[in-house]
Formats: sequence, C-alpha cells, structure tokens
Amino acid sequence: MTALSPTISIIVPVFNVECYLEQCLESITGQTYENLEIIIIDDASTDRSLRLVEEISKGDSRFTILRQSSNSGYGAAVNRGIDFAHGEYISIIEPDDFISTDMMEILLDNIIQHDAQIAKCSFEQIDTQRGNKHSRQEWFVPGKAPAQIFNITDYPEFLFYHPSIWSCLYKTSFLRGHHIRFKEYPGAAWVDNLFQVQVLTQAEKIIFVDVPLYYYRIGHNESSSCLKNINIPFDRCKEINEYMKNRDLDHSVLMAFLYKREISYMKLVLYSPCDYVENVSSMYNVLIRTARSFHEDVLKQFKIFSSSEQKLVQIFCQGDKRKMRRIHKKYQSRNKRLFRIKISKRKILVKIFGLSIYES
Repeated sequence: MTALSPTISIIVPVFNVECYLEQCLESITGQTYENLEIIIIDDASTDRSLRLVEEISKGDSRFTILRQSSNSGYGAAVNRGIDFAHGEYISIIEPDDFISTDMMEILLDNIIQHDAQIAKCSFEQIDTQRGNKHSRQEWFVPGKAPAQIFNITDYPEFLFYHPSIWSCLYKTSFLRGHHIRFKEYPGAAWVDNLFQVQVLTQAEKIIFVDVPLYYYRIGHNESSSCLKNINIPFDRCKEINEYMKNRDLDHSVLMAFLYKREISYMKLVLYSPCDYVENVSSMYNVLIRTARSFHEDVLKQFKIFSSSEQKLVQIFCQGDKRKMRRIHKKYQSRNKRLFRIKISKRKILVKIFGLSIYES
C-alpha cells in the first residue's frame, strides 16, 4: 500500500447466490483499478456458492475467503469483513449484483480529490421479474443533484430515499473511528437502514458522482430486499430514532425526512394484500405505535408532509379502529401507481417507488 496507490477492500457477504455470483465476482476482478483486497465472507452457504468462489479466486492473490461456522446474517458477515479489511478504503458489494468496470477507479479518484469520507454514485435497478429490465434509480430530487462536496444537512432529503449503501466507497478510518457497524440479526433484516443513517449523519464530506456505476438486482428470492416480516422496517426505524435521539438530532429536519420514509413504510403495509398479513389487528397495533412515536413539533415545523400523510398519522395516533379500517380499505382500493402489488400462485411482490420491498 502506498499513498499513490491505496488499497480498496471490497467486502462481499455471500449466502446461497450461485445463480448470480459469477457475474458479481467477475465484475470485481475486472476493475480498471487493480489494487484490491477482495474479502468474501461465506455465511454458511448450502448451495455451490463457496465452490464458485474457490474456482474464481484460484490464482488471484487479492482474494481472501472467510467462512462463517453458521449462518449469522448480513450484518454479522459484513462486520467481519470490516474488521478484517486492510485497505484504506472499503466498498460493500452484494453478491447478486454487479458493478461497472470503472466504478472503483471513479469513486477513488473523487474521494481522494475532495478528501471526502464517502463517495457515492447512482445505480441501475435490474428487475428479474420483468425480463431483467434496467431502470436508473436516483438518489436525489430530480434537478437537485449536488455538484460539489456536501454533508447531509445540505441535502436532508437523501435520508428519504433507498439506503443503497453498496453504491459507495468509504474511508476505512472513518468507519472505524466512528465505530460504525451493522446491527446483527438473522437474514438481511434491513440492517442497511441504520448503517446508512450513521454514515450520512457523521460524515463531514460526501461527494456524489451522478453516474450509474452499480447494478442492483431485485425480484428474486435471494435478494436482500426481500421482507418476510412486516415488523422489520419499523424495528429498524425504532433503532434509527434512538440513534438520532442520542445524537440530539431527533427534532431536526433530518428527523422529518426519516419520518417521511417511515410513513412510506406505513403506506406500504396498508397497500399490501390483507391475506398475506396474518393478524390485521396486530398490524394496526404496529402502525399505532409507529404513529405515536413521531414528535408532533417535527411534523408541524417542517412542511414536507402531504395532507394525506398528516391525516394517516393522526388516525393511527388516535387508535380508532373504525377509522383505521376505513382508511385501510381506502388504501386497498386506491390507484397503485406508486405501490405495485403482484400476486401469483407462487409469490407476492410489493414495490414502493419502483423498488422491491416485500417478496414472499
């Protein structure tokens, strides 16, 4: 490692992704920037994933394979990679995705040039349910892409959008110096939500590259975006709220955009088909707790909430089951342009803002 040629540690948590793993790893080994440490954490895969990694990495000294003795989940796997990493910079790549051949070179050039803690790029979404259709996903309000160094207080609306923590390059010293790690739960469990908030609220300098260099695959059973339990998003939001409170940010405009994202999760649940929710009454209780956790002054002070969002929060704060059933029925019958639900004999697919949020 030298100042002129820093090492990038690329962390790839692997669990049962044999169908997509080869494309992922070949996109990493084919990078135009070659000074890489490629850290594979096999989370006790039961398919051919580990064998594929061994075959692809043969003869390439940049690879290190770490094996988990039992399946520990996305967070534990990535944390082990962060602990092991020797590079000055860290990237996290999901094993069912792939990257542009110049992603690492472009992000490294930008993070060094601007002395930033984070360099982030746009990404394209690939929907396997729609013939691998590509669609560009933005990380900003159209026309408001930051053209220079910024921090999250400059663009708080970023907290509303998809975490997309994998379309980034992080300074290793930044992550370790601020003790930023993933929560550890079984499966994926949306642990990227808190990680995203931690890095964005603690970074002093972020540089955004308005070019899609990452290809995010959705619509298959191995995807980390799949949701099996409707409590999971709200559990992660509770952790975020506690984190923001501990940093004395729970009454700020940042919190307002996090509330807006949490309200979108409430809408997601209300739009979802009742027959996949085991206990509707229990679901209502989750939404009541969520609505009552919002600070009223934040909802009133920051004018980013629509009248329908304000009404939704008000109804669930009141806890009137009759009104809740009425608004639930309204959401079920409403035009689903923002929320697309596809039900077949084999699966249920729910999308919010074009991104796959629930898949059975």
